[in-house]
Amino acid sequence: MYMPCRLISIATVLGVVMPVHAEADLRPSAIIKLEFPDLPPTLYSQAKNEDVPATLTAQLPDNYTPEGKWPLFVFIAGGIGGKGTEVGNARKIIGTTNFIAVTLPLFQRVYDPKEEAKGMALGVDDFVTLRQAYRTMLSRLMKEVPGIVAEGSAVGGFSNGAHATALLIAGKDEFTLAHFRQFFFVDGGAPFLTPFGLFAPSLNRCRFLMLRGDQELQGTSANKPAWGSIRDRLNLISDAVDGTARSRGLDWTQVVMRGRGHSFEPEFQIVVGQWVRGAKMDDVPAKMPAKP
Repeated sequence: MYMPCRLISIATVLGVVMPVHAEADLRPSAIIKLEFPDLPPTLYSQAKNEDVPATLTAQLPDNYTPEGKWPLFVFIAGGIGGKGTEVGNARKIIGTTNFIAVTLPLFQRVYDPKEEAKGMALGVDDFVTLRQAYRTMLSRLMKEVPGIVAEGSAVGGFSNGAHATALLIAGKDEFTLAHFRQFFFVDGGAPFLTPFGLFAPSLNRCRFLMLRGDQELQGTSANKPAWGSIRDRLNLISDAVDGTARSRGLDWTQVVMRGRGHSFEPEFQIVVGQWVRGAKMDDVPAKMPAKP
């Protein structure tokens, strides 16, 4: 911890300019931004060709006190993941009290726009990059903010963000499994969890939520080839993961977002927040899909 009186007086006597460590603002509702210029470039930086440092942004709950116990709610966006500087969506999902809302950017070992999904899709070879980056970022947050606890802490995301979360679980990342007890996946993640991604013994103490759409992904053909559409195949994979989780006896919930495609609409953001807080989840009515 920074001890200003003694260190500054010694520095003054010696005529040495010493770096000052800016302590995190620990007032209720405070927003904390932590930059990591030594980490690899984020997927956002690579895709946008912008030289911006990897950033974690957190917002303390309205009822925060340093003496309390506070779980994290970490949300990872889809696509290229954003800069990691906007925590509003995470806080909108989890609410303004009892949880520290956090947003993280995405990382990819090598970004190649000529690859599948314009280079954005995460793969198993991104596991090490993600693991090291998230461990560095979250470890610093845990040092800066007192009271963070594993019990009740949740991490998850939409699409590519769900893929990143699933990679950490399937890879049995020790840091993730030690510091989080709840994991959620919104229309993503399933391919990395089957067939053996849910077999770490420490997952027995955790809860899981998987949401999936039932409409075809935007931009794909509605004409089904013999082996089925992309959504057909994704649903088969999700059902396989669901069966594995239930056979393992895990605390597992699957929700089908009726009439939705590849999206994370506000009504289902509410459902995720309810699930993380342990509240009864809304029964969201089906929506008529738009006519082609």
